[in-house]
Amino acid sequence: MKNYFFLFFLTLVYSCKDKEPLYLEIVNKQINAYPFLSSSYQNSIEQKAFNNIITYKLVNNSSQGYYFNVPNDTKLLKTSSVIAVSGGFLIIKDMSQKEISFSYRNYTNDSPENDAFLKNFELITKKLNYKSGLVRLRSVLYNFYIGPHETVYFEQSLEIPISNTLQPNIYLDSNKQYTTEILICSDSTGIKDKISRVDDMRIKENNYEVYHGVIKSNSIPIKFIK
Repeated sequence: MKNYFFLFFLTLVYSCKDKEPLYLEIVNKQINAYPFLSSSYQNSIEQKAFNNIITYKLVNNSSQGYYFNVPNDTKLLKTSSVIAVSGGFLIIKDMSQKEISFSYRNYTNDSPENDAFLKNFELITKKLNYKSGLVRLRSVLYNFYIGPHETVYFEQSLEIPISNTLQPNIYLDSNKQYTTEILICSDSTGIKDKISRVDDMRIKENNYEVYHGVIKSNSIPIKFIK
């Protein structure tokens, strides 16, 4: 009898997934972390960091294609306790569902390679008669499409507790339990001024809809490696 109800529950869950137009799922079963050793960890070579490769997917169950304009702020998310990841944002919660805040290091990438990339990108932007390079930069690097009945996969590396200079510091108490989830956010407000001309044409030609709102994934646990 117990097995019957368990199978019924699984069938109900997956049927609900199939009915949702867009469904976001983290493929990993868990995220791993090493315990945080001390407040002076930045100067300690003893502190380990576990590098996770997080894989997640966005499934379109509908016959409608969508364009995602990923914003560069968190107004739609109604929280600032997020880590930017490919296609969206990652949040960590404790068992009371309280979101964990992060501290960011002061980071500037003034390397010759990065400077040359930005100058070249700005030059191309001007030749294409765009007022701002940000429009093209976000269209090329962050925004994405998902076609009817298509599945789009993403992956992201995340180190816990020590992150590299491009990510925030993550301090977690190994005596507590945490979960993590992904949020994919898209803003359709004033979309014509936020995307490139070719994206605008592609959206119109293929009858894509610019998605507006937030899609939340399933939650998975964070496991501390002793």
